[in-house]
Amino acid sequence: CARIVVKECLQEASLRGSPPRWASIAAMTRSVIRRALALLLLLALAWLGLAAWVIAPLRLQAPEVLKTARILAQAPFAERIVVGDSRVLWADPQGPPLFAAFGGATSGQLRRLVIVLCHVSRAEMVIALGVNDAQQGPGGAAAAAINLSAMAQACASDGVVLAEPWPVAPEAGPEARRFDPAAISAINRAIRRLDRQAGIRRIAAPLISGHTVDGVHLTPAAEQRYIAALARP
Repeated sequence: CARIVVKECLQEASLRGSPPRWASIAAMTRSVIRRALALLLLLALAWLGLAAWVIAPLRLQAPEVLKTARILAQAPFAERIVVGDSRVLWADPQGPPLFAAFGGATSGQLRRLVIVLCHVSRAEMVIALGVNDAQQGPGGAAAAAINLSAMAQACASDGVVLAEPWPVAPEAGPEARRFDPAAISAINRAIRRLDRQAGIRRIAAPLISGHTVDGVHLTPAAEQRYIAALARP
């Protein structure tokens, strides 16, 4: 009988102690979850802050910031990254490779993006920029040469490919007349000079006509050819 009484007493004591113990564990778990969520929120805000800083030279708007944040998150896992302007964007390419295209972008506006991507990723970088620099005439071509050189030097250790801008057709209309064909030729000459340096390759612009819909943006057939050239290792 004594054994039964002792056993019952121990069971009663154990039951009495259980609720506080489980309550303590539950409270600790909730605290850990709250701290983890707060940390994740801080990391997300920091990532968005980095993306905003990276894309600020182009446009500090929510769609561009969110797009840049996504690109930065995917970059470490990519084997090839293509950075371009509306000629790439309008083609709506599906990866791989990872495409980072922003309409209206000049080489100067995406220079920061390219250099940051080269620091967070070991991917081969393809830079398809320069046509929008041609809107600024000889000054734009000179600036593009400096920007492309800086980007190429930053990415050369992992391999960088510079794509020569395809020609424009000023006779096609007022949109195209804003782009200086001589400036595009000057940018392509600068790319050819960089092509001689270690770790830098180029994709030559074809001798082509009838490849645009408005003198600047490419026809569907030309888009397929252009994207295939940029995506090919």
